[in-house]
Amino acid sequence: MKLLRNIGIAITVGFIVTAATATLSMIFTMFAEGSELGRRLTFFDGLFFEVRDGANGAIQMGFGVHDFTPIVLFFVISSVSVFAFLVALNFLRGYRAKLIDERAS
Repeated sequence: MKLLRNIGIAITVGFIVTAATATLSMIFTMFAEGSELGRRLTFFDGLFFEVRDGANGAIQMGFGVHDFTPIVLFFVISSVSVFAFLVALNFLRGYRAKLIDERAS
């Protein structure tokens, strides 16, 4: 039961971390590069941000996914890291409880 709980938590946190990092990366790219025309890649070349001329002199912006591989790899690595942390935490909690029991007896 704890294993399924830890897997669920790891996947959820991995998704949140991936989404937050991708969003912050995109926002940073939008404001750091200015309004120069062209296409810029961000988040390990997984996302793109594009600025182009529109009708009547307007500027059009677009963004999207350039390559899913870096996004999926980041998600997997962050989920596995959280899972490893949770397993280590559970082990240390059990070891602490064992030491407390041994000391009490």
